[in-house]
Amino acid sequence: MIGLQRRLILFTSIILVLNGIILLLLHLLLSVTSWPLWLDSLIYSLFTLLLILLSLVMVMNTTKKVSKAVNLLSRKITALSHGQRNIFFNHSRTYELQEIARAAEVLQYELLSKEKERRRWTQDITHDLRTPITAIKSQLQAVRDGIFFLDKDRYDLLFRELGIVEKMVQDFALLSRIESPEMILHQQWLLSRRVVSNLLSRFTAQALERNIQLQQNGVEFYFKADEGLLTRAVSNLIQNAFQHCSDGGTIEVTLYIRKNQILFSVKNPGTIPEEDLPLIFQRLYRGEKSRTTSGSGLGLTIAKSIAQLHRGDIQAKNSPDGYTIFEMVINMEF
Repeated sequence: MIGLQRRLILFTSIILVLNGIILLLLHLLLSVTSWPLWLDSLIYSLFTLLLILLSLVMVMNTTKKVSKAVNLLSRKITALSHGQRNIFFNHSRTYELQEIARAAEVLQYELLSKEKERRRWTQDITHDLRTPITAIKSQLQAVRDGIFFLDKDRYDLLFRELGIVEKMVQDFALLSRIESPEMILHQQWLLSRRVVSNLLSRFTAQALERNIQLQQNGVEFYFKADEGLLTRAVSNLIQNAFQHCSDGGTIEVTLYIRKNQILFSVKNPGTIPEEDLPLIFQRLYRGEKSRTTSGSGLGLTIAKSIAQLHRGDIQAKNSPDGYTIFEMVINMEF
């Protein structure tokens, strides 16, 4: 595989060498003849002109091939930009064109993946919003028809369903903002123990109601992060732990340092089915235990996006002693 510039240089060098060899042979041939000087000059001129024409033909032929490959590649990329998919990109022997073709193939694959994900997400959003909206509509229709009375219990039910819709819309908006290219982190210095204490204080009432122990672990240190987003991410992990922790259990939240990484660990009793582990961070995915909850199905997706925004990631695993561990890693200064 040769680059276009090297190909042209090599091609030009070959033509010049061939022309030199032919002219040298012609000079040797004419030197042993007794032709007049003007005839020798004429023959030199004719051969030189012939070699120039031959060189132009060869250059035009090479340029035509390259131009044809460029035009074909350009038409396919244009078709890709107009929405056509499953395009086969020919791999040229020219390095630059082959690199462009490979980049176009990668772009096509990414577009197909994103479009498939967008269609699935749209379908999931429609399905998840339809359930509470249908419930609200049916309740209001029953009240209008005199089947139900609009008492306090009915108000509470309607507000609960509206709360589900509101939570989903808010989570959709937050996830869209986090995944936007314009998203900017507002980092500040944070004290590890204070961050964990503030997080756990949000869940004190919920823990008391269900007799769940909240345990804080880790060492004290300073680190840099976006406090608002980081709080939201770890809160989502803790809330997920509450959904899977039985009453009377213990939820452990640990913040510690490993090399140049900062790690949040949330541990709770119970395990996640192995077939669910690769899927739990997908948008709107819910395992069997989460289908009856009022969450939006975006909590873990939002947490993972926030971790990635901090140049990190989140992983979930089951421990041999029957616990679920979510570990969020961020690569930041401390």
